[in-house]
Amino acid sequence: MEAEGKGLGAFAAANLEPGDRVLAERPLLRFEDSDAGLRTELACERLPPSQREEVLSLEDSWSLDAKTFRGILETNGIDCELPIGESPKVLCLKLSRFNHSCNPNCDYSWNQQNGRMEVYAQTAITVGEELCIPYIDLREPWELRQQLLRENWRFSCRCEVCACKDSAESDRRRVRLGELSALIYRKRRSRSQLSIAKKLLKLYQEENLYAHSYRLEACKFGYAASLDLEEADAPRFARLGLRCAMRCHGPDHEETQEWLKASSLWS
Repeated sequence: MEAEGKGLGAFAAANLEPGDRVLAERPLLRFEDSDAGLRTELACERLPPSQREEVLSLEDSWSLDAKTFRGILETNGIDCELPIGESPKVLCLKLSRFNHSCNPNCDYSWNQQNGRMEVYAQTAITVGEELCIPYIDLREPWELRQQLLRENWRFSCRCEVCACKDSAESDRRRVRLGELSALIYRKRRSRSQLSIAKKLLKLYQEENLYAHSYRLEACKFGYAASLDLEEADAPRFARLGLRCAMRCHGPDHEETQEWLKASSLWS
């Protein structure tokens, strides 16, 4: 369907709850960043005519003149976590129709077990509402987010976050979230990691950022640090980690199953 001011977009066909699976799609193509050139263009040329036309209908924000297969791949390729030696990017025709938001109501996850890219609702969504995903790290200030989107996808974001006239407080929180997220990886003491994890969760709540993958990252550090310190926070992190994993990956994902085991230890 047409999204106002954005071209084509994806819209909810039914009411959705947080954690509902919106889409499960096998990639049409897999490719390396360094391989989005001649070999991948040849692979596109070898597709059946109907699939080739679908690929050519996707947005190309990379080529200067006429659309190219390489430009389409550069614009629509999505990173996924694959075993070493396998391609780290995929092209999914349906997922490529999802537009960006700086507070997306959906997020995507690669399911290695079934080889599918899956999209899950991050918050309650009503029928007819546009479904959006993040194209960039959301923990950046407004100006940098806009710059990244213009440089890589040639559009300016006008989502509810970017349209807010008073974004200074949001910028402050998002910059701090990025700083703390980077800092937690550098800290080696469990006490420091636990403190940062708690601060991150508090800030995500204040910012009301729907994407639960960010909270899940904080839960991983918080839970491990709580266990190491034998702190009473471990059950809370385990329960929250499970809830975030369910909303990021669904119930069958390997990571969700790990959080289910961790949570069961405290039930």
